[in-house]
Amino acid sequence: DRRVETLFPLREAQHRQKVRRLLDLQLSDTANAWELNADGSYTRLRPEEGNAPLDSQALLLEEPF
Repeated sequence: DRRVETLFPLREAQHRQKVRRLLDLQLSDTANAWELNADGSYTRLRPEEGNAPLDSQALLLEEPF
């Protein structure tokens, strides 16, 4: 695992708002998201019936945040 994680303060309100929007978008994804279950298995998240999948990665490529 070569992932790097870091924490840092967001002092400017505009930066906090932008990070919140990005996080909300990622958490709303129903095209690429998986949910970790209590037993350690994963379940793929699907959109509710009648709704199109929300692909957060595609949306971020289409319009600047």
